[in-house]
Amino acid sequence: MAEHESALEWDFVTLASFMDASAVVTAQPVTIHFEHEGHRRRYTPDFRVDSGDDHCDIVEIKCRADLRAGWLRFWPAFAAARNWAHCNGARFRIATERGIRCRQLDNAKRLLPLRARLSIRHWPNGPSHMPAHMRSALAI
Repeated sequence: MAEHESALEWDFVTLASFMDASAVVTAQPVTIHFEHEGHRRRYTPDFRVDSGDDHCDIVEIKCRADLRAGWLRFWPAFAAARNWAHCNGARFRIATERGIRCRQLDNAKRLLPLRARLSIRHWPNGPSHMPAHMRSALAI
Protein backbone atom coordinates (compact mmCIF):
# COMPACT_ATOMS: atom_id res chain seq x y z
CA MET A 1 0.00 0.00 0.00
CA ALA A 2 1.05 3.58 -0.59
CA GLU A 3 2.39 5.77 2.16
CA HIS A 4 -0.09 8.06 3.88
CA GLU A 5 -0.02 10.96 6.33
CA SER A 6 -3.49 10.88 7.90
CA ALA A 7 -6.23 8.44 8.84
CA LEU A 8 -8.38 9.83 6.03
CA GLU A 9 -5.58 9.18 3.53
CA TRP A 10 -5.18 5.63 4.89
CA ASP A 11 -8.91 5.10 4.42
CA PHE A 12 -8.67 6.40 0.85
CA VAL A 13 -5.84 3.99 0.01
CA THR A 14 -7.80 1.13 1.59
CA LEU A 15 -10.94 2.01 -0.40
CA ALA A 16 -9.05 2.47 -3.69
CA SER A 17 -7.32 -0.88 -3.25
CA PHE A 18 -10.62 -2.57 -2.49
CA MET A 19 -12.59 -1.01 -5.34
CA ASP A 20 -9.97 -1.96 -7.94
CA ALA A 21 -7.67 -4.83 -6.96
CA SER A 22 -5.33 -3.98 -9.83
CA ALA A 23 -5.08 -0.26 -8.99
CA VAL A 24 -1.65 1.15 -8.27
CA VAL A 25 -1.75 3.92 -5.69
CA THR A 26 1.31 6.17 -5.48
CA ALA A 27 1.76 8.73 -2.71
CA GLN A 28 2.84 12.27 -3.60
CA PRO A 29 3.47 11.34 -7.23
CA VAL A 30 4.46 14.71 -8.69
CA THR A 31 5.19 18.28 -7.71
CA ILE A 32 3.39 20.78 -9.90
CA HIS A 33 4.97 24.20 -10.35
CA PHE A 34 2.71 27.14 -11.18
CA GLU A 35 2.52 30.90 -10.88
CA HIS A 36 -0.09 32.74 -8.85
CA GLU A 37 -0.28 36.48 -8.29
CA GLY A 38 3.23 36.93 -9.63
CA HIS A 39 4.80 34.32 -7.34
CA ARG A 40 6.17 30.88 -8.19
CA ARG A 41 4.31 28.22 -6.25
CA ARG A 42 4.39 24.46 -6.05
CA TYR A 43 1.80 21.88 -5.14
CA THR A 44 2.13 18.17 -4.49
CA PRO A 45 -1.13 16.20 -4.65
CA ASP A 46 -1.63 13.32 -2.24
CA PHE A 47 -2.00 10.39 -4.63
CA ARG A 48 -1.91 9.10 -8.16
CA VAL A 49 -4.24 6.17 -8.81
CA ASP A 50 -3.61 4.11 -11.93
CA SER A 51 -6.62 1.87 -12.34
CA GLY A 52 -6.83 -1.49 -14.03
CA ASP A 53 -8.83 0.04 -16.90
CA ASP A 54 -5.99 2.41 -17.86
CA HIS A 55 -7.44 5.50 -16.18
CA CYS A 56 -5.29 7.78 -14.08
CA ASP A 57 -6.52 10.03 -11.28
CA ILE A 58 -4.51 12.64 -9.42
CA VAL A 59 -6.18 12.88 -6.02
CA GLU A 60 -6.13 15.38 -3.18
CA ILE A 61 -7.54 14.21 0.15
CA LYS A 62 -9.13 16.91 2.30
CA CYS A 63 -11.58 17.04 5.18
CA ARG A 64 -14.65 18.97 4.09
CA ALA A 65 -14.25 21.53 6.89
CA ASP A 66 -10.63 22.20 5.90
CA LEU A 67 -11.59 22.41 2.25
CA ARG A 68 -14.31 24.98 2.96
CA ALA A 69 -12.12 27.01 5.32
CA GLY A 70 -9.14 27.12 2.95
CA TRP A 71 -10.82 27.07 -0.46
CA LEU A 72 -9.51 30.47 -1.59
CA ARG A 73 -5.98 29.45 -0.58
CA PHE A 74 -6.24 25.97 -2.16
CA TRP A 75 -8.00 26.94 -5.37
CA PRO A 76 -4.93 28.13 -7.38
CA ALA A 77 -3.08 24.89 -6.64
CA PHE A 78 -6.12 22.80 -7.51
CA ALA A 79 -6.55 24.70 -10.79
CA ALA A 80 -2.88 24.03 -11.62
CA ALA A 81 -3.35 20.34 -10.77
CA ARG A 82 -6.46 20.09 -12.94
CA ASN A 83 -4.54 21.65 -15.83
CA TRP A 84 -1.51 19.39 -15.28
CA ALA A 85 -3.74 16.32 -15.13
CA HIS A 86 -5.55 17.28 -18.33
CA CYS A 87 -2.25 17.80 -20.16
CA ASN A 88 -0.96 14.44 -18.95
CA GLY A 89 -3.97 12.26 -19.71
CA ALA A 90 -5.24 12.12 -16.16
CA ARG A 91 -8.10 13.51 -14.11
CA PHE A 92 -7.75 15.65 -10.97
CA ARG A 93 -10.21 15.09 -8.19
CA ILE A 94 -10.66 16.02 -4.57
CA ALA A 95 -11.81 13.29 -2.19
CA THR A 96 -13.38 14.11 1.18
CA GLU A 97 -14.56 12.02 4.08
CA ARG A 98 -18.06 12.03 2.57
CA GLY A 99 -16.88 9.97 -0.41
CA ILE A 100 -14.26 7.94 1.44
CA ARG A 101 -15.91 6.93 4.71
CA CYS A 102 -18.80 4.95 3.31
CA ARG A 103 -20.21 1.45 3.44
CA GLN A 104 -17.68 0.25 0.86
CA LEU A 105 -14.87 1.30 3.21
CA ASP A 106 -16.39 -0.80 5.99
CA ASN A 107 -16.52 -3.74 3.59
CA ALA A 108 -12.94 -3.08 2.47
CA LYS A 109 -11.64 -3.13 6.03
CA ARG A 110 -13.29 -6.51 6.60
CA LEU A 111 -12.54 -8.13 3.26
CA LEU A 112 -9.10 -6.87 2.19
CA PRO A 113 -7.33 -8.97 4.84
CA LEU A 114 -9.15 -11.99 3.43
CA ARG A 115 -8.06 -11.12 -0.10
CA ALA A 116 -4.47 -11.17 1.08
CA ARG A 117 -4.82 -14.48 2.95
CA LEU A 118 -7.10 -16.46 0.71
CA SER A 119 -5.82 -18.29 -2.28
CA ILE A 120 -7.88 -19.91 -4.99
CA ARG A 121 -5.93 -23.13 -4.53
CA HIS A 122 -7.48 -23.47 -1.05
CA TRP A 123 -10.80 -24.17 -2.75
CA PRO A 124 -10.79 -27.78 -3.95
CA ASN A 125 -12.98 -27.21 -7.01
CA GLY A 126 -11.66 -23.77 -7.96
CA PRO A 127 -13.22 -20.33 -7.77
CA SER A 128 -16.54 -21.34 -9.33
CA HIS A 129 -17.36 -23.12 -6.06
CA MET A 130 -16.58 -20.11 -3.89
CA PRO A 131 -19.48 -18.08 -2.51
CA ALA A 132 -20.23 -15.09 -4.74
CA HIS A 133 -19.27 -12.52 -2.11
CA MET A 134 -15.83 -14.12 -1.77
CA ARG A 135 -15.29 -14.21 -5.54
CA SER A 136 -16.09 -10.51 -5.76
CA ALA A 137 -13.84 -9.71 -2.79
CA LEU A 138 -11.01 -11.52 -4.56
CA ALA A 139 -11.85 -9.77 -7.85
CA ILE A 140 -12.16 -13.04 -9.76
